[in-house]
Amino acid sequence: MHGFDPQLAAAIFGVAAERLAADPPALGGIPDVLPAEAITPQGIGAEAGLERLREVLAGTTPIDHPRYMAFIPSAATPAAALTDLLVSAFSV
Repeated sequence: MHGFDPQLAAAIFGVAAERLAADPPALGGIPDVLPAEAITPQGIGAEAGLERLREVLAGTTPIDHPRYMAFIPSAATPAAALTDLLVSAFSV
C-alpha cells in the first residue's frame, strides 16, 4: 500500500482520463448495498479493487455537475494519492 505500483498507477490514470473526457459527467445515484466480497481479511487485490471503485463511483453524484457542491480532502500515501486522483477525476 505504501509502495508505488506503476501498473496500478497506469490503470488508475486510464480510468481518470476516461472520466475527465466525459462531458457532461454521468449523474448517478447511491448504491443500496456493497457486495459481500468488497471487504475481506485477505483483500481482493488492486485490479478487483479498482473495478469495484469504478462500479461504486458510477453511482455517485460528481461535484463538477452543475447541481452539486462539496469538498474532498486528501491523504498522504501513494495509494491514497492515486485514489484521491480517481475521486477527484470523478468529482464525487
